[in-house]
Amino acid sequence: MVLEYLGHSSGGLSLSQIAQHLKLNKSTAHHLVSTLVAEGFAQKDPASHSYSLGPKFYDLAFMVSAGKDLIGEAEPVLRSLAERTGEVAHLMVLDNEQMLYLHRVESPYATRGLQMASFVGMRNHVHSSSGGKVLLANMEPERARRILEQKGLPRMTANTITDPERLMEQLLEVKRQGFALDDEENEAGVRCIGAPVFNAGGRAVAAVSLSGPAVRLTDEAIRHRLIDLVLHAGRELSLRLGYRDRNTTQAYRYQ
Repeated sequence: MVLEYLGHSSGGLSLSQIAQHLKLNKSTAHHLVSTLVAEGFAQKDPASHSYSLGPKFYDLAFMVSAGKDLIGEAEPVLRSLAERTGEVAHLMVLDNEQMLYLHRVESPYATRGLQMASFVGMRNHVHSSSGGKVLLANMEPERARRILEQKGLPRMTANTITDPERLMEQLLEVKRQGFALDDEENEAGVRCIGAPVFNAGGRAVAAVSLSGPAVRLTDEAIRHRLIDLVLHAGRELSLRLGYRDRNTTQAYRYQ
């Protein structure tokens, strides 16, 4: 009922208005709205202190209105990526400010010489994963900072970025180039490349990633072949979800 009421407001609603409409006392209304804000279904304007629908509500709304099965649409895209690279392809979404692995596809050769920890249903930190970085980079900076403050930046390996300012600087570069790298930041010996997946409304709602041992995902392999394949997978899945890329000729460069 709270979301329905917020959806009928064009300029946001105060806590008093919400409490009055729902016939609740202000403390109960505040608890309900705070929960929705924490989960991303509502957002609070820091200037006016009014509440409106949040990004997660719109992400779900676009998926439902388009009638899209995210995993079903992603399956052939991830399978093609895994087969063309010989590595493991993942589909991830942001859930409760963590990365949730929704789907995993690997080639027959993907795990040779290395057993990766990822599995469907696994949750991971946003700051140390390539998928997490591309989603952080494509959201409002204030929300990204809030997530990092809430979840922290625990050190997973010797390469994990634990300085929030350094990470925010890297996210600017991720946003510019269109992809993110996990350079053995989550698992020692494993590198990953992530690209965003956009819905019909232009919001980054998921990420595709390619993971493999660092001995195979070398700088040369990433630069000359793998980045283009991961970016192509992200764009293809975005198109399947109704996104229309206005700048398909953008050039991506890996420095």
